[in-house]
Amino acid sequence: MNKKLITTLLSIILLFSISSSAFANTSRQTADPISMNSSVSGALPQNTSHWYKWTNNTGSSVSFTALLQSPAGINYNLVMIHQTRFGTEITIPASDMGPGQVDGVQGSHVAPGETLFFQISGNSSRDYGGYYVFYLQSP
Repeated sequence: MNKKLITTLLSIILLFSISSSAFANTSRQTADPISMNSSVSGALPQNTSHWYKWTNNTGSSVSFTALLQSPAGINYNLVMIHQTRFGTEITIPASDMGPGQVDGVQGSHVAPGETLFFQISGNSSRDYGGYYVFYLQSP
């Protein structure tokens, strides 16, 4: 009886942890931090997006390149939002190169304290489920 109870409790805990992590990054407020000169991968559930953010804590202005590799046959989109130290926001969509291709956006003069947000989403309701790779690089 105890073994059955423990198994049931572990199943419930696992169910809640999976469902909460699957939807944890669908808004800018819950964006995952990303480090400069790193990459992350993930998959998108249908009709959702994934957010990443980087804040310039280097003490000097930084240039960057952000690249999104879509999986074969799936077209993911990349949008960058630059939140300046003055409170303004600049939104720049990456060039859409199509299914399975690399979309990218570049920028310069990201001042100390400013934040970049990156949204990854499907191009249409059919574009979901495959794994992407997102890169953030500084020259």
